[in-house]
Amino acid sequence: MSFNSKVGRYIRLRALSELNSKEVTVIRELNLLGAPAPETITGDLNNDNQVNIQDIQACGNVILGVETDPEVIQRAKEVTEPQGECNVLDVQAIVNIILG
Repeated sequence: MSFNSKVGRYIRLRALSELNSKEVTVIRELNLLGAPAPETITGDLNNDNQVNIQDIQACGNVILGVETDPEVIQRAKEVTEPQGECNVLDVQAIVNIILG
């Protein structure tokens, strides 16, 4: 079965019927075709494929609470610790990435 191409992060499977009155969905094999998503660069908060002063500024904006883009906020939280909070250690980590 083929579907129209879409860009996304998740796939949702929805059962349209039941089997023997059981609310169970099973998938035996799933093949996804297309180009893989590009890898993100640690510290690249604005997703421009480079780590620079703009990413430091974005991190500061996340800390101050003025950044509203949820993707930027999530990338900022993951600079030093996955699922962590964005703080001055993330700013320092971005500076260290820039300095090499």
